Amino acid sequence: RIFQGNGKGEVRLFNKTDGTAVLNSVLSTTSQDFATKTSSGFTLAGGSKTYTVQVKSSTGYAVDLQLTRIRVDY
Repeated sequence: RIFQGNGKGEVRLFNKTDGTAVLNSVLSTTSQDFATKTSSGFTLAGGSKTYTVQVKSSTGYAVDLQLTRIRVDY
């Protein structure tokens, strides 16, 4: 959610090892309410990598994550 629905909040997976964003992992919202979101399919790089979640606000208002889960299908 983004605080009071002000602007747009985005999250994405980021490959810290290689310094690159994971393509097709971006999710966004303009809602002040928490909701379940599902990204399109994406591919993770092979080998031993470290991933993190990056959060961005278009307006500077807080973007909050709650009960975050990553489901991997292969």
